[in-house]
Amino acid sequence: MTTLDAVARRSASAIETSVAAVPVPPVSTVSGLLPWAALRAAAGYTLAGAAGVVIAIVALLAISPTTEDVTDPTVPPTTVSTTTAPVPSTTPVSVPVIPVVPVDPDGDGTGGSDAPSIALVIVSPEDGATFNSGSIDVTGVATPNSTVSGPDGSATVAADDGLWSLTVPIAVGDNRLKFSATNDTGTAVAYLSVQRTPPPTTTTTTKPKPTTTTTEAAAWEFTAHNTYGTCAEDPPYDIYYGTGKPGTEITITSEHGGGSTVVEGDGTWSLKVFFPDAPLNVKFTVKVYDFTGAKKTFDFKHTE
Repeated sequence: MTTLDAVARRSASAIETSVAAVPVPPVSTVSGLLPWAALRAAAGYTLAGAAGVVIAIVALLAISPTTEDVTDPTVPPTTVSTTTAPVPSTTPVSVPVIPVVPVDPDGDGTGGSDAPSIALVIVSPEDGATFNSGSIDVTGVATPNSTVSGPDGSATVAADDGLWSLTVPIAVGDNRLKFSATNDTGTAVAYLSVQRTPPPTTTTTTKPKPTTTTTEAAAWEFTAHNTYGTCAEDPPYDIYYGTGKPGTEITITSEHGGGSTVVEGDGTWSLKVFFPDAPLNVKFTVKVYDFTGAKKTFDFKHTE
């Protein structure tokens, strides 16, 4: 017999004893006995119900061991996957902007519907500017990687940002310079008007004392000498002198300047010659001629 069976038996015995202990009053008739029988039965049912509850509690305590929440190590924990969306960058990107300008392929100011889709703008110098040098630097903006050509045939390629630069010669007086930009889509044309002032007038200065002397009786002789050979002035210059036939012309030429003078009555001559277009630190040749074509040559350099 198990412990549970013993508890159940004792509970049933207690119920019977409790019911039997209910006193029954003496009655003289059957009708008087019925209420007491009913009361005894009710008390018995009540005690039986209470005993049943006790038995059920004891049974639960006996068969249900106390448990604690224990995590099963064999069951992997639930993992919640979260994904963080990337935050889009808001940093601005600088993109060179090439201005789209009306193009005038014919140079008549009318433009036209046949204008190609390529831009060309002259930024510097300003239209109508005046210069006293023989060349100028022209800069501008064109369609990137297009070929930009100058009026003298020089050419360059516009950079990735569209910038370009050319050095072009200009003549004394008014100059209307034509520039063009070309790529696979066509050609754009732009014009620049500038002026160049004439170089300083060459003047004759007091001639240095010649190293040789002549007499009227002696036959004339063509000679030429230079004084400096280099000059750091702006514009640079040199003084040339010599002898020749009185009354004849002496001519001095170079790619950057020249002049002329007349041999005096005593057979001597001198001339100060400016070289306004002479580049820095570049040696060039100066030629001196007399009226017969006889020639003397000299080197000259504009120094800093």
